[in-house]
Amino acid sequence: MWACRGRIVKSVGAFAIFVVMILSVTALVLSMRSPGGIGYLAEAAHFVLRIFVVKPASSAIPRGKKLMTMTRLVVAPLIEKDVSATRPQRVIDFQVYFLNHFSSRILFSEIFVDECYYFTSSNPKPFIIDGGGNIGMASLYFKALYPDAQILIFEPGRHCFDVLRRNMEANNITQVQLINKALSNKNGETALFGGDGAMGASLFAQGGDGGAQGLSCTVACAKLSDYVTRPVDLLKLDVEGSEHMVLDDLVASGKLRLIRQMVLEYHHHGGGKREDLLGNFLATLERHNFGYQIKLCNRGNDLCDAQNLIIHAYNKALLA
Repeated sequence: MWACRGRIVKSVGAFAIFVVMILSVTALVLSMRSPGGIGYLAEAAHFVLRIFVVKPASSAIPRGKKLMTMTRLVVAPLIEKDVSATRPQRVIDFQVYFLNHFSSRILFSEIFVDECYYFTSSNPKPFIIDGGGNIGMASLYFKALYPDAQILIFEPGRHCFDVLRRNMEANNITQVQLINKALSNKNGETALFGGDGAMGASLFAQGGDGGAQGLSCTVACAKLSDYVTRPVDLLKLDVEGSEHMVLDDLVASGKLRLIRQMVLEYHHHGGGKREDLLGNFLATLERHNFGYQIKLCNRGNDLCDAQNLIIHAYNKALLA
């Protein structure tokens, strides 16, 4: 038995080395074809290390599938320059249309490699709200975890929303409702900065990551509380600095008590704000009987730089 296990480990190791070689050769070719392309080499090695060395919160997605998908996404720029309106890329067991090559690797890395939105539920058909759905990668991840999940997805950008809908249709995803609105503390319309379809588009002139945003457009917005009419097994939020508005709305409406768990990307010093508001946000959760775990996504170079945190909060009363 031990000899068999040893052969399996050696086979997996040999496969990993083979893939690293392919990624390295591809990265070198890309580096010769484009200015600054040498970054592909470091990026490829970085992803392999994260898949095989860094342990995520769960192992819901097999490492082999993660590696094969990342290989395809790193190689993709060599095959075609523009992916915005061409064929989809295979991501785990899904066919996914992306906005561009850069966002494909970022989204896959955060959601499927790091599994930053992993959660457990006793409900085999959890009700999930995906606030800031982008092109639907997080919702596809949730469907990989819970195929019978019911998901309500909010995405304000019209171009992102079109790709989101296309991805749901391409994979025959059912039990999802798509809403082309931004989450805010009011109903009506609001400015969306950063350009329609851009990663990091925000309701603030300086986005959630602290960078200056331009090319604003007007989009519809809504209060999340109007849609929370029953217990929510998971609220996922990535709303680029608007998380305070969403939480305040849930508190004011009395709907926060219906949220079992939430996983959100908190934008510290984001949205053009330099105040230290994280303590207020966490204090609000504590006052309403939520516990939480925090993970740092990035560290700023300057004391006032924007930082992104993943906060996994849980309602102690509902999960007791």
